[in-house]
Amino acid sequence: MIKELTGKHVLFMLIVFFGIIFTVNARLIYLSQSSWTGLETYDAYRKGLKYNQQLSSSDAQNTRGWTMVLDQTKGPNGQMILTATPKDKTGAQLSGLTLSAKLKRPTHEGMDKIFPLKETKPGVYSGQTENVPLGKWYLFVTAIRDKRVLYRSKNELYLR
Repeated sequence: MIKELTGKHVLFMLIVFFGIIFTVNARLIYLSQSSWTGLETYDAYRKGLKYNQQLSSSDAQNTRGWTMVLDQTKGPNGQMILTATPKDKTGAQLSGLTLSAKLKRPTHEGMDKIFPLKETKPGVYSGQTENVPLGKWYLFVTAIRDKRVLYRSKNELYLR
């Protein structure tokens, strides 16, 4: 026997339907606000004032023609080992630099890892960091000599 559809049934179905919609929307809003702020650059105004200086530094880097070969491997205890080999215009390895690496997670704040790269052989720099979760990362490498930044690179890295 089929029951008759009354106004109370329709009202109940509408309340349940919109209740589910509001609950799902509230959950999605909470997750989007708590996972990442979306802010890419802190103190953008002050950094913007140095924009022309950054452009001239970038032009000088391009004129030098340096390149960097990066090799990433996984260590025996799960650490990430990064090896960098900077080269000049002619392909000769560069020695005597201070290199640092920064791993930045594009979707989560507070997971950044900064570590130095020490010169292990002439022109070959190596460093490691612990507890790097799998996924997409940005790798920033900076080369300094005599307190001057001579080379910067930004690379996408996929850890599997």
